[in-house]
Amino acid sequence: MRRGVGVGRATVSLARTEQITFLAAAIAYYAFASVVPLLLLTAVVASVVGGEAFARDLVSFLGQTLTPASQDVLLSTLTTTTGRGSATLVGLVALLWSSLKVFRALDTAFSIVYGEPAEEGFLDAVVDGAVALGAVGVAITASVAFVAVLTLFEVPFLERLGVVVEVFLLTAAFYPLYYLFPGVDVSYREALPGALFAASGWTALSTLFQLYVSNAASFALWGVLGAALVVVTWLYVGALCLLVGAALNATLAGQTVPDVESDVASAVDRHLQNAGRRQSDSRMVDDRDESEDAADGEDESRDVVDSTGDADATTGARATSTVDDGGASAPGDGDGDEGDSDSAPGGDGDDSSAGAPSGDDGDGGDGGKETIGGDDDDRDAAALREEIEELRAELESFEDDVESRTLHRDDVEGDLKRYVRRRVRRGKARGWGPYLVLLYGTAMTLGAFYTPYLSGGWAIFAMVVIWLSTLGLYVLMVLAGIGFNLLSVPGRLRDVVGDWRS
Repeated sequence: MRRGVGVGRATVSLARTEQITFLAAAIAYYAFASVVPLLLLTAVVASVVGGEAFARDLVSFLGQTLTPASQDVLLSTLTTTTGRGSATLVGLVALLWSSLKVFRALDTAFSIVYGEPAEEGFLDAVVDGAVALGAVGVAITASVAFVAVLTLFEVPFLERLGVVVEVFLLTAAFYPLYYLFPGVDVSYREALPGALFAASGWTALSTLFQLYVSNAASFALWGVLGAALVVVTWLYVGALCLLVGAALNATLAGQTVPDVESDVASAVDRHLQNAGRRQSDSRMVDDRDESEDAADGEDESRDVVDSTGDADATTGARATSTVDDGGASAPGDGDGDEGDSDSAPGGDGDDSSAGAPSGDDGDGGDGGKETIGGDDDDRDAAALREEIEELRAELESFEDDVESRTLHRDDVEGDLKRYVRRRVRRGKARGWGPYLVLLYGTAMTLGAFYTPYLSGGWAIFAMVVIWLSTLGLYVLMVLAGIGFNLLSVPGRLRDVVGDWRS
């Protein structure tokens, strides 16, 4: 159930993003343009097969909507053999051209829905359109034959399965469209859901159309205008069902339009990953610097100890040499003179006593030098620690700056969704273009009443064609757009509530 709701929401989102209502309007226009040559060709074939009796029956059937002059023109057109061949040829060419335009529009619309512009050539497009046209023709023929069988033989079992058989035949008719027209490779299974959805929609439309026909007498006031409006509306909604089926297939296959939100989200993920990687690298560099600083401190301590030991060894050597010199000079003096020998010990004693302070002074001098060197090392270590603390403070400040500039995924996704929805809601025609189209349609509609070349039913029919080709289709597209906007109101309310809670 939850997956079905998710697929439905994704399909509606894709349909609104690609504006399939406008694509459906284009398809409906080409389909409605093919109605005129189809009716012309049907009338010629029917007049050839049925003769004058069929023509009179048709004129009497249309007598409620045509003026007497229009009835005479229609009767003479159906019964006159002059120009029938040229009319048949013109109707056939126009029917083929308009039909191919319909399928070409479907091909383009399917490619747009799938997010892959069609890269095939004109010949391939014509071949695909011809194949699809043939398949649809076969399915329509089968549907007509099935209805004829139900009407003639009145088989109760088939009458109960009439809707199911109609859905099956329409699915078979629409299946080539969903397999041939997308701009990507579609498997046989992937083309089935859209065809089934479109067939179900067209079956519901045919039921509504039958309901309208059964109650057409109640809407006699509308006349030809009502019938034409019903036909173009039926074609528009039918084209919309076809395109929604394509959106459903694209959603189920995961071959939708490249999503801007997912691209930005992936970019944000990469940015966050790079930021995390930079932070881990900075931590590794910090740890490596601390280990190097500790090793340098140990080396400096070892150097201080070595220098202190060398100083002590030098001082001991000097003291030893002094004592040796004093002991050697005492015997020498005693040999020279006895009086001097008496004074020698005193002199030696004085010298030794004098030398002792000098020796002490020497030791004191060496101790002073050692203290000065230790103070320098302490000052260097303190300066190094201060520099390390400053670097750490700068690194923390840099990390805070990076964190403040980093875009978080949730915030970016929320802002992006609101921006996309706002742009979609504002994606309407602007400027003087729509007003010029409306002015042109109104002027041509009024001119159809006063033209000297058309009168009666043909003037009304020309007015309907001109009006529906400009003003009417524009109004239908606007109404459909309003309907889709109303469907998106719950989603917008949910976003507003979510933003308010956050």
